[in-house]
Amino acid sequence: MMQNRLFTLCFNIILKTALAALLVTVLNRVMMPKYINENEDGRVTADYYRQELTPDIIFVGSSTVFSAVSPPILWEEKGYASYDRGNASQTIWTSYYMIEDALKDTKRPGFVVLDVGFIKYDDNFVEEPSNRKALDGMRLSATKYRAVEAAGGEDERFIEYLFPVLRFHTRWKELTLEDFTYAFVSPMVDHAGYLIDYEVTKTVPDRRPGEYDTKTYEETRISPKNREYLIKIMELCRDKGVGLMLMKLPSLSDNWSLYYDEQVKKMAEPYGVSYINFDTYSDEMGIDYALDSPDEGSHLNTPGAEKFSRYLAGYLSENYDIKTRENDEAYIKVWGRIVEKYEADKKLKKDLINQETQ
Repeated sequence: MMQNRLFTLCFNIILKTALAALLVTVLNRVMMPKYINENEDGRVTADYYRQELTPDIIFVGSSTVFSAVSPPILWEEKGYASYDRGNASQTIWTSYYMIEDALKDTKRPGFVVLDVGFIKYDDNFVEEPSNRKALDGMRLSATKYRAVEAAGGEDERFIEYLFPVLRFHTRWKELTLEDFTYAFVSPMVDHAGYLIDYEVTKTVPDRRPGEYDTKTYEETRISPKNREYLIKIMELCRDKGVGLMLMKLPSLSDNWSLYYDEQVKKMAEPYGVSYINFDTYSDEMGIDYALDSPDEGSHLNTPGAEKFSRYLAGYLSENYDIKTRENDEAYIKVWGRIVEKYEADKKLKKDLINQETQ
């Protein structure tokens, strides 16, 4: 009799624990934003783990990355298998943990390209919604814990990343059918991390690419935290035997300085890492910011991204020994599907833009 009671008690405890865990899991998945039809960059981190084959190159940085680097074009040009691990307002310290996360796998990228454009912000830069989009999708690990600790503001706690329902519980008033439909399985909205955009700015500032606001060296001194994490990125790639290139993606924005270039080059030199500012190559790429940008030159749209990505493919091929996959049947099959979806989605986006402008 005693054994039966003990068995029943244990069974009830296990059952209730399992049901509670199931309920929390369902609530977490339902309450979290789905980032399907808006703020699609919130899908990029999670979609990285859904790839069929490991990329050889990862591009890491802020929104300039997922708007400027088109992996399907890099594949078509040189047979590069790549992925964009960028999110809106992604800081250098968050980028470090994106790289650490990718490089801890047995099968991992052999080359990292980091956009340093966000290095101009100070150590106190925090945008909680952007942190959520970047880190909610990261797999649970010590790396994720450290990323939240480094990126989070005073009001952010790791437990809210572990149990997103604690952060998003007020969304119950905003829930739509989409939140239930895509709670556990969601469509791929990106193309190896790249997001298609056919918006056009039409008007741009009257300045040349590479013409920046006049700032003193003191005004552009890279902050201690940015320095720390840029060095950590270079040391991580060195220790893992992974190639690294630093770049500033092309834009017409004037919130940069040649002093940033000088500081990045000086920091990179002891590690044998190269840095290039692509701003002054805009004409060579054929970029017209009035047509190739959605926001007055701060980012590139898809026509601009394709111009840049073709140029980038050539630059990487000429300056680095990066593995190509144009003769690898497994990669050919997978990337054939990626390119096919990319072209189909481009057509859908263009048709939608045309309908809206008619």
